[in-house]
Amino acid sequence: MITGHGEHDLVVNALRAGAYDFIQNRSTRLLRRVVGRAIEMRELSRRVKDSRWRLERHLNELEAIVEERTRECGRRTRSSRALCGS
Repeated sequence: MITGHGEHDLVVNALRAGAYDFIQNRSTRLLRRVVGRAIEMRELSRRVKDSRWRLERHLNELEAIVEERTRECGRRTRSSRALCGS
């Protein structure tokens, strides 16, 4: 958000509505810095989202492996009992 006025309520409402930052004057140097930060934050957010997705997928794979091995152990235990006459 770029504004020529530093009205507190306007800035607060804009930030609450999703504005990333606000610039009170028309400084191109400041604008470049803010846009650069916004791009960096977007990239970091994308990386975090991607990492969470990969971790979730890996967790699901590990849970499936644990479930299968637990079933195998159960089958082996039942087979061993049957062989021993228990």
